[in-house]
Amino acid sequence: MTTKDTDTHSPTPATEPLALRFSEGLEPTRYVGQELYWEWSEYSHKKNTGEMVTITKIGRHWLELSNRHRVGASTLVADGGKYSPPGRCFLSRDAREAELARDAAWMLLRHKMSHRAPDGVTAEHIAHATRLLGL
Repeated sequence: MTTKDTDTHSPTPATEPLALRFSEGLEPTRYVGQELYWEWSEYSHKKNTGEMVTITKIGRHWLELSNRHRVGASTLVADGGKYSPPGRCFLSRDAREAELARDAAWMLLRHKMSHRAPDGVTAEHIAHATRLLGL
């Protein structure tokens, strides 16, 4: 048996805040009352447009919303149980529209790509494009 005190709690406050920034790989802070943009999944029978919802309760893994759904705290994808998710949330409608624009631009780029490099394109050009795209 040891007599060493194993309590690591310090009565002095921390010199740095405990919450880390999103850029450090952790989830952003969510709070009750925060508004998110909800959009139904393409597989949902509800084909209406998106709507603003509010976070009503926060758990370790799930955020409960004002539309009576719950989404993953890190993914913002709705819990569909054993079925596909009925929808998902975005930080705002503008964030959703930016994602749609990005996906459309990517699909257009993929469609324009052929199996051969165009004339005049060098290996350096391709390496530079790869770096720009983060591939």
